Amino acid sequence: MEYLSLLNYAPRGKSQISQDTKFLKGHVKRADPKLMASLYVDVIKPNISVVQEFLSDSTSMMPIPGSALVVPGGLWAADSLANQLLGLGLGKNVLPWLTRHTPIRSSSSQPSAKERPTIAEQMATIRVKQELVPPESITLIDDVLTLGRTSVACERVIKEVYPNVPIKLLTIMRTHSLPGDQEATSIVNLDRGTVVYNPTSGKCFFP
Repeated sequence: MEYLSLLNYAPRGKSQISQDTKFLKGHVKRADPKLMASLYVDVIKPNISVVQEFLSDSTSMMPIPGSALVVPGGLWAADSLANQLLGLGLGKNVLPWLTRHTPIRSSSSQPSAKERPTIAEQMATIRVKQELVPPESITLIDDVLTLGRTSVACERVIKEVYPNVPIKLLTIMRTHSLPGDQEATSIVNLDRGTVVYNPTSGKCFFP
C-alpha cells in the first residue's frame, strides 16, 4: 500500500529537532486545528500536486480507528484530521466506515514491537460498513504511522468487502525508531513510500 506522511516523529531521538517532533505529536494526537492550518501553509500547499495524488476530488477518506471504542463526544483523532483536510478542499468526502467493535491494547503503549497487536488481532477487532455503491478510491487517514500493522489490517478488511477499490494511506507523522534512524534531521518531511505486508511472517516492512 502506498503511503504519504508529512512530518517526522523521533521518539528515541535526543536532538532538539527530535524533541520538537515529540512535542508536535501531542498536537497531532489532539487533532489541533492550528497545527493543520500550519501544515497546509508549510507542507501541503507547496506540495499540492503530490498530496492530490492521495486526496483527489474522487477520493473518499476513511479514518483509521483507534485502539479503544469511540464514545459519544469523545475524540477520534483520525476522523477529526480527515474532516480538517476536507475543510481545506482536499478529497471528496469523509466516510467513517471503519469501526473498532472490540477494544484492543494500544500499540503506542507497548514497550516493543513484539507486544504490539498483530495484523490478525487488528483485523479481528475492526469491521467496515458495506454499501451497495463502493467508493471510487479510498485514502486511509491516520495520525502516526509506525509499524504499519493497523493500516494494513484496515486495508485488508476493506479489500474483503470492496476488492476492486484502490486504497492508499495518508498519515500526518511517520515514526523513525530503527537503529541508525532514531534522530530527526528535520520536522517537515514529505515522505512517500510503500508499506508491504509479509503474510509468512505476519509483519510489515518499508522497502
